[in-house]
Amino acid sequence: MGIALKKERRYNEAKACFERILEMQIHPTKPKFVSVVMQELSQIFQSTGDYSTAWDYLDKALEVKPGLFLIYHNRLCLASIEHDEAKLFSVFMEMEEQLPDWYKNEHLTKLLKTDGELEYLRNSIPFLWNKINKEVRQ
Repeated sequence: MGIALKKERRYNEAKACFERILEMQIHPTKPKFVSVVMQELSQIFQSTGDYSTAWDYLDKALEVKPGLFLIYHNRLCLASIEHDEAKLFSVFMEMEEQLPDWYKNEHLTKLLKTDGELEYLRNSIPFLWNKINKEVRQ
């Protein structure tokens, strides 16, 4: 339900759905599920311009389930949307450290090349973007 509401840009209702899931702790033994819910909440806050809270949810998602490549993708997107070069470099270094084989994940590499939210990264930070492309081609 929360995803459908988010797509309809009914952010307050979507947020309430996802927060309720976390409150209910229906899946405390499923950290990937909890992490995904936190990423959804992050995207809602990102969509409403509350980047600080969006970062908080992505940080919590990493704590709950480290190593999920989509968390790093979402972190790169948020830093790119903010036009924050320092955060982009920091997130990329974290990703390389935590996921040394990230470039082998075809889904992630496709997202890096096509996601509109990463336009700033691709167009404005050539050093980092060239490094990413080099890794992908290995």
